[in-house]
Amino acid sequence: ALAENEQMLAQLRESETRYRTLLESHESLWAAITAQAVIATDCSGRVSAWNPGAERMLGLTEQEALDGVTIDRFFSPAMLATLAGGQPGAAAADAVASNVQALFERANAGSTLDEELEIKTAAGSRLPARVTVTRRDDGAGNQQGYLLVITDETRQAEVARMKDQFVGMISHELRTPLSAIIGFLDLLRNDPEQPLAEQQVEFVDIIERNAQRLLALVGDLLFTAQVESGRFPITPHHLDIYDSLRLATESARPHAEDEGVELGLDVPAEPLFVVADGGRIGQAIDNLISNAIKFTPRGGRVSVSAAPHDGAVVISVSDTGIGIPKAEQADLFNRFFRASTATQNAIPGVGLGLNITHAIAVAHGGGITVVSDEGVGTTFEVRLPLTPTTQAIPVVQGR
Repeated sequence: ALAENEQMLAQLRESETRYRTLLESHESLWAAITAQAVIATDCSGRVSAWNPGAERMLGLTEQEALDGVTIDRFFSPAMLATLAGGQPGAAAADAVASNVQALFERANAGSTLDEELEIKTAAGSRLPARVTVTRRDDGAGNQQGYLLVITDETRQAEVARMKDQFVGMISHELRTPLSAIIGFLDLLRNDPEQPLAEQQVEFVDIIERNAQRLLALVGDLLFTAQVESGRFPITPHHLDIYDSLRLATESARPHAEDEGVELGLDVPAEPLFVVADGGRIGQAIDNLISNAIKFTPRGGRVSVSAAPHDGAVVISVSDTGIGIPKAEQADLFNRFFRASTATQNAIPGVGLGLNITHAIAVAHGGGITVVSDEGVGTTFEVRLPLTPTTQAIPVVQGR
């Protein structure tokens, strides 16, 4: 019996040593996380653990944070309401508490909550941040609360702002000389006193085509800079969307014929009005049709159609082209993103068209979706709300 007790004591000492080693390792790791705020809470949102990164970022010591602080202190009521999936409301304490619980319920649903938002520090300043919220359980699977990981995005936000500022500045600086080049080319071509020879006319045409391409690219860059900065203006009016589709399809037909691609349009004869900016909507449709033609091999087909559905009009542009890998489809609407199928097939482009089209659809209260299979084809659908019957807005045909 004595030998058994000694053996048991030895096992207990070994277990204690392992536990102490594990605890020391955990504490060392916890103290080493200084670039991110890691916060543990109980089920009501009261802070139960506060790492050095949280102390540095949010301005409270661990002792202060553990003295009854709840996480709603670091978010505005409007931000909490948005995170909770509701509408920003009053700053009443019961409303805040309700929004905290609604926020946690999203984490309880089984998926990690990952959002970009603004947080408040103890000093009252605001930081752009990425916040991840996950449910925290013990070893037996019983819920202990929640774990929040906050990453300061100040530097990334500043880099993004500088990038957009640079893009906007360069776009403005390039537009002026390009417009001058195109203007003087027109004067050169139409000078009655010094008519150009046939070969000179050909050279001038080549220069003008490339200058126009550059001017269009500059316009796209300037547009995306406006979207990113929140300065994206639209001028809505009553617009016959079917007429816009006819104009866009006819404009794209010479391009389709040159590429050996059949281009079809299926819309009713009677008009269908939406409240929209005709120029912007035309730009979005042009982008989709142009893309479809560009990514469809010779002998393929591009189909354009539209029909009302559930209070909106759904515009569809389908092709029998090279398709887009499933893993890349979520990134299609990001600025400058290009699918691997485009780069592998050396198809020219800078990755702005779909970003612009997405921005236009969202600005009109709609959206855009994509379905694609590699080697089979791609379908983009743009959904736009139909015209409110009580709104007095000018009627404009086409674009």
